[in-house]
Amino acid sequence: MAEFAVDAKTVACATSTGAQTISLSSGFGTPKAALFMWSASTGDGTNSNNGLIGVGATDGTSQWAACISCEHNAADTDTYTHAQVDECVLILDGTTSAVDGEAAFSSFGADQVVINWGAAPAATYQLTVVAFTGTDAEFRCGTAATSQTEDQQVTVSTGGSKTPQAM
Repeated sequence: MAEFAVDAKTVACATSTGAQTISLSSGFGTPKAALFMWSASTGDGTNSNNGLIGVGATDGTSQWAACISCEHNAADTDTYTHAQVDECVLILDGTTSAVDGEAAFSSFGADQVVINWGAAPAATYQLTVVAFTGTDAEFRCGTAATSQTEDQQVTVSTGGSKTPQAM
């Protein structure tokens, strides 16, 4: 029977550039893919002044990240979005469209994921990393070109050698 494992850890984003190692549960093994999620929160149960949420992913070869932020308590709501295919974490400033922090995937290791902050965020935002591994599992991380057309159909090529069991 094939083995499949998932582990999730929440850590504070580094506030200086360079490598950040996210330690997973002991014995998890070497991840094959990771999903990243973040918000403007700097701790459990803490409120933030502006709205911020983002998601990113890597399969160890490809990566992407997307983020949306909105300004709080403004006469007109200012909302900003940004996406990149060369980072797995992308954090926007809550009051402008400026990038506050961005990190690229660096490596997978035994019980860890390493990212590299090219631009470190100003605050210790909470970053959740969900890691995936498995002896007979393949993972693909990619993007699909879309448009603003409603009810759009997108064909996704897995590029793998196995029939997808989940997408």
